[in-house]
Amino acid sequence: MKIEAVPSPSYNDRKFDVDMLVLHYTGMQTGQAALDRMCDPSAEVSAHYMVW
Repeated sequence: MKIEAVPSPSYNDRKFDVDMLVLHYTGMQTGQAALDRMCDPSAEVSAHYMVW
C-alpha cells in the first residue's frame, strides 16, 4: 500500500478532536479526478483522508 500526503488548499488545524468517521462517495470517474477536485482552490472542498 502506498500512502501519500496531499493537503488540500482548504486544510487547516481543527479546534476539536476527531470523534466520528464519515464515509463520502465523491461520484467522480476516477480517484485522481477526486484528488484533483479536492486540490482545486476554487472548489473549496477537502477531506481528511481519501482512499482509492
